Order: sequence, then C-alpha cells, then structure tokens
Amino acid sequence: MNYLTGKEASIDSVLKDIEELKTAIYGLYKIATIKAKHIEIQGVFIEKIRIAVIIREKIAVLLHSIAQDVDCLKRNI
Repeated sequence: MNYLTGKEASIDSVLKDIEELKTAIYGLYKIATIKAKHIEIQGVFIEKIRIAVIIREKIAVLLHSIAQDVDCLKRNI
C-alpha cells in the first residue's frame, strides 16, 4: 500500500507516476528557458520562481510516491 496515495502499489501506478514526473521535469525545464520574469497563466501574471517552486514540490511528491511503490513491490516479491 502506498501511504501517500492510499492506493495499492502496482507496476502501472509506478509507470503512471514516472510519466507525470517526466512531464513535471519538462515543465521545469521550459520555465527555466523562458527569459521573462513573469509568466501569464489564464490571464494572471505569476513570478517564474513561484511556478518553479510548485513544480519542484510536485516532483518531490512524485519521487516519494514512486519510492514507496517500488519498496512495497520489492517486499511483495
């Protein structure tokens, strides 16, 4: 059981988290390459650094979730 998501650990959940992780890392890369200090999202200008912090937190949660799933799967083998 993954205590972070409350779901049973499976290879599919690990693969899904890895796909989300790839998307988050790509988003962080895109944010880093933008020259502007602020980015417009749905008509609101947000500081680039605030967006990067949110993405970084998402990456940390995904990595923790993947680690929990893999650990649980290893114990079940």
